[in-house]
Amino acid sequence: MVKLLKIVRANDNISKMIKKGIEYDWGNISDDDLKKAIMEHSFNLYHPVSTAAMGKVVDERLKVFHIRKLRIVDASVMPVVTRGNTNAPTVAIAEKAADMIKEDHGLWLMSIIFGLNWRCLI
Repeated sequence: MVKLLKIVRANDNISKMIKKGIEYDWGNISDDDLKKAIMEHSFNLYHPVSTAAMGKVVDERLKVFHIRKLRIVDASVMPVVTRGNTNAPTVAIAEKAADMIKEDHGLWLMSIIFGLNWRCLI
């Protein structure tokens, strides 16, 4: 990726289209310096995740460590940022959390045995 960025940036036609920003000697910048620059000058604006990362703030059942009866069920439990949009993984987390909550409260088995919609029981 770093090499591709260097090639793209070194192209005069493309360079004209890029807004003025942090200037580097693109022909001579080392891969390590470029990686460092990317880490210093880029950030995730639209899909914040990992603020309550699994393993650090919540366990594998999304329960917050040392706080009873509290779960976190959103994108913040993702330990790392996904490469794509966070919507689908967040929905998957929510679906799995719903299954875990039903299981923890015995609603999963009841819904199977009696054919009940578990939401009517809450």
